[in-house]
Amino acid sequence: MKSDMLKDLSDLREEHFKEVEKVKKDASLVFLEKEKELQLLRSRIPQNSNDDIIKKLKAENSRLAEDNAMKTGQIVSLEGRVGELLNELSVKEASWCEMEEQLTSQMKKSWGEKYEIWMLETEKKIEELRKTNEFLKNALSDQRN
Repeated sequence: MKSDMLKDLSDLREEHFKEVEKVKKDASLVFLEKEKELQLLRSRIPQNSNDDIIKKLKAENSRLAEDNAMKTGQIVSLEGRVGELLNELSVKEASWCEMEEQLTSQMKKSWGEKYEIWMLETEKKIEELRKTNEFLKNALSDQRN
């Protein structure tokens, strides 16, 4: 039984070896076939087309770099303008706040003055009414006596 197992093992190894060799041979044939296809494709593409592609890519790269530099300059310019506008806005806002405070103060002063004049006129009317009332009391009192 042991000898049968050893024989089976030996047969399996031999079969395995043959399969590995067959796979190597098939892979080698596939590799050679692909290599021939690659050489055929390379022969169809002229060498100068790669140079043309590289030139076009370099030109495009240069154009994009210039465009990028221009856009960067515009961004810097716009950022500066935004800063200026923010400063102008701050100044205007401060002047508006100051103007609002002045107007509020003037309005309070104006209302205070108007109230004072109204109170003086009201007190004057009250005094006139008091005097008229006193006069009428005295006149009634004189008539009764």
